[in-house]
Amino acid sequence: MAGSPTCPFAADGEPIYLSTEARGLAKKCNGSQFALKEEKSLPPLSVANCNKLNGIFARLLLTLHLIETPIGRTDLLAVVSGATAKRAPDLMVKYFIPQALHLYGRSW
Repeated sequence: MAGSPTCPFAADGEPIYLSTEARGLAKKCNGSQFALKEEKSLPPLSVANCNKLNGIFARLLLTLHLIETPIGRTDLLAVVSGATAKRAPDLMVKYFIPQALHLYGRSW
């Protein structure tokens, strides 16, 4: 895989695109971030951590996409599937966010 300044995970300098389903999930994840930021019962540090959720989602999504793409199949790198995109929010909601809330809850 060759990297490029605009997309470090691109093959031969071509960007990786989200499928229609993956774009919808990304928008939904963005909405969840805003909902968490508005929650008054959360400690201030955890609200600040919510600002990072979009970046975490994007990195996790690309990481899962690369993990699921077989070696040598650069033809599959161009588009992130909806099935892959579903795994990122599931992992965030079931693991990353509860762990962060637990950590910040213990800190306060």
